[in-house]
Amino acid sequence: MNILSLLKTVTEWFIPETNKKDFLVFRQSKIIVYFSFMGIFFYAYNIIKWYNLNIFLLAGSLSVIVGLTALMLFFLKFTGQYKIVAHTTVIALFFHFSFLTYFDGGLDAKSIYWLLLIPMISYIIVGSKPALVWFFIVLAEMTLFSILKSNQYVFPGL
Repeated sequence: MNILSLLKTVTEWFIPETNKKDFLVFRQSKIIVYFSFMGIFFYAYNIIKWYNLNIFLLAGSLSVIVGLTALMLFFLKFTGQYKIVAHTTVIALFFHFSFLTYFDGGLDAKSIYWLLLIPMISYIIVGSKPALVWFFIVLAEMTLFSILKSNQYVFPGL
C-alpha cells in the first residue's frame, strides 16, 4: 500500500457513510479532513518553534487547537456534522491568529497576514456566506488594532 492509498483510506475512515451518499457533502467532508491533517502537522511544527523560543502562551494556544482539531475529526466521524466541524476549525484559527497578532505587535505584526487567510479558509471549507461574515469580522479586528495603535496602545512584542 503506497502513501496515497493509505491517506485515502485514513481520510475516508473519518467520513461517515451518510456523508458519502451526497457528492457535495462528501467533498466538503474530505476537504475538512485533509485540512485538519495538514493543520495538525503545521500546528505541531509551530508548537515546537514557540516552545523553543520560550513563548509558552502561543505554544499552549496551538496545543489547544491540535486537541480541538483531533476531537473535531472524531466528531465528524461519529456525527457526520461537517458544517459544525468546519465552523469550529475557522473559529479556532481566528482566535489563535488574533492571539498571535496581538502578542506580535498588533497592526505592525508580521503575523497579521495570517488573519487575511481566515475568510479564504472559510470560503474553502464552509462556503461563501460564512466567508463574507469572516471578512467583516477580520476587518473589524484590524480596525480595532488600528484604533489601538492610533491611541498609542503598546502591544506586547515577541
